[in-house]
Amino acid sequence: MTNTLMSPRTHAVKQQVSASDRGHEVALGLMTINVLALPRFLKSQVVCFVGGVGTVKSYQPDSNTWSYAIEMDMGPEPDFGRVGSETTILLLEADVQSVIN
Repeated sequence: MTNTLMSPRTHAVKQQVSASDRGHEVALGLMTINVLALPRFLKSQVVCFVGGVGTVKSYQPDSNTWSYAIEMDMGPEPDFGRVGSETTILLLEADVQSVIN
């Protein structure tokens, strides 16, 4: 093992660089950037999906994607009348296929 002689100034500069390097590593290690793309579908757009067609009523971010509340289109009224209102389903963006013009 050899001892090298350093001037006090050189030693202080090496310590400062080491400390600042560690500081940047810690800062960069804690920094996270979450980027969420804009939603593909907007309110009032008519969209299709497996099982039907509907209108987007609302949307919100959900686990790095978007979830959509879609009100299904009502078919013709049955002879016995309607029991309730329209059906609204919640779908993730991957489940919604396209916009119908």
